[in-house]
Amino acid sequence: MAMIGGANLHPLVDFIEHFATVLGEMHCEFWVGDYDNYHPEIIAEESPLYDFRPDTVLLLPPERRCVYNGPLASSRAEQEEAGRSRCV
Repeated sequence: MAMIGGANLHPLVDFIEHFATVLGEMHCEFWVGDYDNYHPEIIAEESPLYDFRPDTVLLLPPERRCVYNGPLASSRAEQEEAGRSRCV
């Protein structure tokens, strides 16, 4: 599992590693990206992320990228469209 994002991931990584070990029914290898470096880690094919070849990637973007300023009653489609238009 690879974990990348715009936040400090280490408290979360420590918990996930601990529970994976305690449960003992699954073997997990972890790779953690650098703080707020997820964009280059995804884009650059020479990134260590590509060398790791994860089966699963957990992406936690920074909160500044996850803000919807529209009305609370907006439909899901309207919210998704607003999110897509911000991803340039």
